Amino acid sequence: MSSDQPSSTRHDLPAPVAPLGCRTVDISLSGGELFSLHACRQILRHRRATILSVTVIITVLAACYAFKTKPVYRSTATIEVDADHAPLTQINDPPSPAAAVSDGYLQTQVDILKSQSLAWRTIAQLRLDKRAEFEPRGRASGGATLQNARSRRSRILAAFERQLQVRLAPGSRIVRVSFEDADPDLARRIPNALVDQYLEYNFTANYESTHQVSDWMAKELGGLKKQVVTSQQALVNYEKRNGVADLSNQGNLPQGTLDDLSRELTAAQTELAAKKALYDAVRRNPSAAGLLTRDSLLSSLQGKYGDLATEYAKALAEYGPAFYKVVRIRKQIDEVKLLMNQEQKREQAQVQANYRAASQRVAILSRTVSRQRAEVEKFNELQIPFNILKNDYQTNQHLYESLLQRLKDAEISAGLRATNVHVLDRALYPVSPVRPEKTLDIAAGLLSGLLVGLTLAFVQEGLDTSVKRPEELESVIGAPVLAVIPEAGSLPGGRAWPERRAERRMVERCVLQMPNSPIAEAYRTLRTSLLLASAAGPPQVLLFTSTEPREGKTSTCVNLALSLAQLNRRVLLIDGDLRRGRIQSVLRLPRAAGLSDVLAGGAPPGTVLSQVEEAPNLWVLSSGPRASSPADLLSSPMMEQMIGDFRRRFEFVLIDSPPLLLVADPTILSKFADGIVLVTSSETTTRKAVSRALRILETAGEKLLGAVVNRVDARRGSDYDYYRHHHHYYVQEAACAAAVPDRPGGGQDC
Repeated sequence: MSSDQPSSTRHDLPAPVAPLGCRTVDISLSGGELFSLHACRQILRHRRATILSVTVIITVLAACYAFKTKPVYRSTATIEVDADHAPLTQINDPPSPAAAVSDGYLQTQVDILKSQSLAWRTIAQLRLDKRAEFEPRGRASGGATLQNARSRRSRILAAFERQLQVRLAPGSRIVRVSFEDADPDLARRIPNALVDQYLEYNFTANYESTHQVSDWMAKELGGLKKQVVTSQQALVNYEKRNGVADLSNQGNLPQGTLDDLSRELTAAQTELAAKKALYDAVRRNPSAAGLLTRDSLLSSLQGKYGDLATEYAKALAEYGPAFYKVVRIRKQIDEVKLLMNQEQKREQAQVQANYRAASQRVAILSRTVSRQRAEVEKFNELQIPFNILKNDYQTNQHLYESLLQRLKDAEISAGLRATNVHVLDRALYPVSPVRPEKTLDIAAGLLSGLLVGLTLAFVQEGLDTSVKRPEELESVIGAPVLAVIPEAGSLPGGRAWPERRAERRMVERCVLQMPNSPIAEAYRTLRTSLLLASAAGPPQVLLFTSTEPREGKTSTCVNLALSLAQLNRRVLLIDGDLRRGRIQSVLRLPRAAGLSDVLAGGAPPGTVLSQVEEAPNLWVLSSGPRASSPADLLSSPMMEQMIGDFRRRFEFVLIDSPPLLLVADPTILSKFADGIVLVTSSETTTRKAVSRALRILETAGEKLLGAVVNRVDARRGSDYDYYRHHHHYYVQEAACAAAVPDRPGGGQDC
């Protein structure tokens, strides 16, 4: 078959009609409700004796209880529980803001109110152990006296706790303490006494905790006092041993002196560098000493020398060397030159002296800084243990003073009667009893009897869980039975049991091998029901599933595919059971690649389709090799893409899936189908299995078209007379055709 061959055009179909062999069932919402109410009415009518008997018995028992029970009174005391205050240890402390009360703290207070210690105090206060309702009935005779007393106390406490109720109001800090008793006055006194005992316990606990804090602080105070004395003596001994006073009051004087000397040394070193540079420059160029030292006398002499040299050169050129003026100027020049040499030597000596003085000053300052640095190091070494000793002393002294103050405050606060529990309402004398309420008890007995009777009726009806008739299946699933397939062995004229087994194998292909049989006619009825399922047209992709194995699901799917192919409709039959696919063996097709190969990517969809020789319009996609994870393969996008392609190429696509209650494959495949057909087996499929299957199918949406009932016993009642008469006709026709095999028309002339 070509993969691009278009599908045939669908024809308009008439309005849906009831399938053959089934009564009309309205599967709309209102019709389903009416049908369910009808079934319930049948059950109620059938089990009315049970319902009436149980209702009467329970109502009579409730009335006896209401009229014979002794009245019981209840009285309630209400208290408010605030957050637990921390023990007051300092009078001058500002009041702390109100803290939120945790649920755990409130529950703890409730448990304290229920405790046996408070209960026994209340019993002893009111002498309840002397009253008859609390006194144990059976007195232990003989044995140990202590053991008898303990047993008696346990029984009294148990009787007290049965009548006591302590409830915490939800979302609040209100606790209600209630007590029930036949004596109204006792029901009033016991909650008040229990609340008083609880208040006393609360105060005593706070008082004792404050005293415990005071005792602990008193013990700690003596030890702290010894530590203060010891640490102070160690500090004084250290000062005497090292010959120093309180170093903390001196500040850090050696370090300040060291900083000043360091700055002075830095300045001296800078000055030495400048004078050394001047000294080196003057020594290299003595003639520039005046300019370098900025000596005014030397600069003046050098200027004078320049003027005389100019005048001498002019006079020499004008008068000659022997002229007196020239001689006089030359003498002046010699005198100025002599003075210049003397002044240069003096400047050089002065620069050298300044350089040596600066060097000596730097050396002196360096030695002084070194000695001061040693003093600072010694000071720091002395200060480290001194600071440790002083801090230890100050810490101990602060702790001692703080603890002494808190001890005095605690001694004062121990006498304050502060509590975080407040009584809102005291228990009052009850006017009317809380039990029994005769009218309410009788009404409750009547309602309980009715409910128990109805439950028992439905339980009895539910013991028979098998589905025997189509009407029962319709009542469970709320959808019509599309076809009823008779059991081959139940038809009249059936053969012996060994031959029936062969006939059952023929049922799997009865549309081909027994086309005129009642079973084939039933499958054609199924075909008609599906074709007329909707006025808009029949569903294109159908999914067939069952609740459990061996319910005829594969036979139904194969025969429906064959009957649709006989209408010249292009049909594709997909074996969606990747675990135990049987369609390939039922249709006797050669073993080839299948659905698992396509989904695993091992083969294209167009190459794995097999055409059935007996039905040219029928193609089969077998399951292929068994897959390790079928659910994962069926959930792949390849499956959705392949179904979409098959929708374009075929008019009908039928999918045979595994049983619904065993694996999740049918639920996965249901999202690709337009409708789901549930196949059941008469007298085999249980209502519970059908209900579970229906709940699973609900996850696939409203896709359940109906159900097929397989292997129905045709001998049950008159509903299946059609199949018996049709079988007689089929047997006679087959016998006539065998008697005249060569006559044209075969058995038609019989």
